[in-house]
Amino acid sequence: MSLELSTDVELRVREYAAAEGVSVSDLIARTFPPRPRPVPADDPVLQFLNARLREAENATPEEIAAADVEYRQWQRNMNETRRESGERLLFPEVEP
Repeated sequence: MSLELSTDVELRVREYAAAEGVSVSDLIARTFPPRPRPVPADDPVLQFLNARLREAENATPEEIAAADVEYRQWQRNMNETRRESGERLLFPEVEP
């Protein structure tokens, strides 16, 4: 592939690449990373997530409250594991 650039633009691209310590090709690849491929509608993970969303749309206030309690407990469990290993807490706002 070739691109037609004005002399001024080409010079700026080459200077920028040199200042970054990369080739022009690497600079362009870094500037324009590949776009993610769309997830097919029949992807099992997408189907699972869509099913959970449909369930959530029909959840009662009691089910929502119970899910919130479960989620807070999961956050505390994640914090505990990290605390034991000396790592930064992921959810400091849920600490007792």
